[in-house]
Amino acid sequence: MTDSGDHSSHGGGDSDVEAAFVPPADRAPHPAVGDDPSPPSEPEDADSDGPEPASRRYGLDATFCRRARVLLGVMFPSCGAYTVFLLMALMVACGAEQYVVYWVGIIPSRYYQVLGDKDLDAFGVLTSECLGLVLVISFVKGTRIFLSTVLYVNWRQLIDRALHRRYFAGINYYLLNVLDQRIDNPDQRITQDVDKMCKTLSTMIAQLLVAPFIIGYYTYAVYSNTGYIGVLSIYGFFVVATVVNKVMMTPIVTYVVRQEEKEGTFRFKHMQIRVHAEALGFHGCSVVEEHRCNRRLGALVATQLALFNRRFMLTLVVNLFDYLGSILNYLVIAIPIFAGMYDDKTPQQLSAIISQNSFVCMYLIYNFTQLVDLSSSATEVVGVTHRIGQLMERLDTLQRRRESRTPSPEPAGGDGKPPPPPGKEGEREGEKRGEKVAKKEEVMKGGAEKKAEDGDERRVSDADPTSARFDTPYRLHSVTVRAPGGRQALVADLSLTVRRGRSLLVTGSSSSGKTSLLRVLRGLWLPAAGSVRRTVLPGPRHVFFMPQRPFFTDGSLRQQIVYPERLKEDGYSAAETEQMLHYLQLTQLTGLAERCGGLDADVARNWYDLLSPGEMQRLCFVRLFHHRPSFVFMDEATSAVSPDMEEILYQECLRLQMTLFSVGHRESLTSYHDWKLHLLGGGRWSLEPIAPPAYRAAQE
Repeated sequence: MTDSGDHSSHGGGDSDVEAAFVPPADRAPHPAVGDDPSPPSEPEDADSDGPEPASRRYGLDATFCRRARVLLGVMFPSCGAYTVFLLMALMVACGAEQYVVYWVGIIPSRYYQVLGDKDLDAFGVLTSECLGLVLVISFVKGTRIFLSTVLYVNWRQLIDRALHRRYFAGINYYLLNVLDQRIDNPDQRITQDVDKMCKTLSTMIAQLLVAPFIIGYYTYAVYSNTGYIGVLSIYGFFVVATVVNKVMMTPIVTYVVRQEEKEGTFRFKHMQIRVHAEALGFHGCSVVEEHRCNRRLGALVATQLALFNRRFMLTLVVNLFDYLGSILNYLVIAIPIFAGMYDDKTPQQLSAIISQNSFVCMYLIYNFTQLVDLSSSATEVVGVTHRIGQLMERLDTLQRRRESRTPSPEPAGGDGKPPPPPGKEGEREGEKRGEKVAKKEEVMKGGAEKKAEDGDERRVSDADPTSARFDTPYRLHSVTVRAPGGRQALVADLSLTVRRGRSLLVTGSSSSGKTSLLRVLRGLWLPAAGSVRRTVLPGPRHVFFMPQRPFFTDGSLRQQIVYPERLKEDGYSAAETEQMLHYLQLTQLTGLAERCGGLDADVARNWYDLLSPGEMQRLCFVRLFHHRPSFVFMDEATSAVSPDMEEILYQECLRLQMTLFSVGHRESLTSYHDWKLHLLGGGRWSLEPIAPPAYRAAQE
């Protein structure tokens, strides 16, 4: 074996060390089935699309109709869906309410008649009927409100679950929150925006659906009492009101979208302070953070004031038409009276007729003005519909892009020879390093692996770990790594195979690309050039990743240990619990179990506030030991623990026969690895074997 200086590489190539680390059969230049080839331009997730322009306008346009149609398909998944039943029941309740309202509305005209005739018996009967109608309309109205609330909750559940399916498909949540710039505050869109849309729409939709029938009936009633002049007057009034409100609504929708964006930014800033309260306390930067919070608050208030200024004019117009409607009512009633249609009636009869006709005309005008009044609520619905539709469209786009990059199941050409890797570097490697027999074997072998990889994720990750496929879960061929949007290569033309029993330590200066290499291995980024073959999907029992910043979900201490798996519904045996407690003792976290009230006590506090950085890393190792994967990829996993604890943790990993792929700076880590990949910066790297320490040499 040559010295480390001979193993450096600027463009990769075939060093002797690489030949030792990657067996000859693995060195054939092939974009084998199961690889993630990538064009040499940018990593997959570096989206060339920029952020949504702040000047973009939203409104009741074709884009809104398209997005609303998609959301309606989610809210009503089939004709027999529960939400369809709820909507039908809500419409029946609204129809029943309108029927009772009609009889309540003509009661004044009957009272005029009874009181004018001084009929005491009829007065008592009419009063009893009124009390009965009050009870009926109270029940019907309460039923309508209840059905509307249940419909709102079911809509929210359907839309949020549809968004969750897209959000958690693959790594879309990572792309959207870390690399994508087009969608602001996806968490706010999934929570607050969906809630606001469903709640507002549930109060509007029944009224919108029942309104045509009510308007049709009362139009006939008005025509019977006043003729076509009364109907034309009311309809003309409504057309003018609708046009004016449409003109006033259009600019407001854009400001509703902007207000939600600023609201999300302001909320995120306070969430950031809550999560990092201890670090901010150490820095003593309350003045700076107060200034930054106030700046975001100022931007939010400025947007809200701009929205309210425009909404003021809309409210003014709405109220204007509301009161004009009441005047129009008497103008319509006056037509038949001054035309002499009721000259033969007594004063008592005329009062009753005026009261009844007034109710009919007023109620028709009222229904029209109710539709006009909905314009204010409609602006909210249209605005948040755009935001939710944007999110859904973006998630679908990210998923399609990822699926479109899945390699073809037939990589070979007509002569059976696989094409070279993309880019000039791949072509040079193909000229230097290929043999036909090896290529054909690798293509056939890769096809079998691809079939397994394309299957059900749970079935693949739970497959037999003794299978030969699990011996080499990752193979990198001429891989170049760049940061999203960056041009300088962090790692250039790297080829290696991760093998069972051959642990690898990755070292290098800060920003040399160590974590970026792990992102490529995990599939968070695609390589800028070259290919990565994954024969096994990541799973806690086989391939386990420990990122630099540990993640802890909500729930009990046991939930943190078994994560990312869910707790067993039938509970854990005494032996399993004893093993968890043993690992807590091994990592000196016995006191943590006592502070939490045991393994299964629900912890209401934020785990990041409860644990120190060292405790977080040790608890992650408890999680690792519980799952016992074959391969573990660790990014600075022991940077916050003492060297003595680091030795305990790594010794246990070796005892459990895990193959390690570690990123770290401490020289002591070399004792637990077989090879060292040192990133030199500028894309250069070196790969060399590590002489085993005395105790490992004795074990071997």
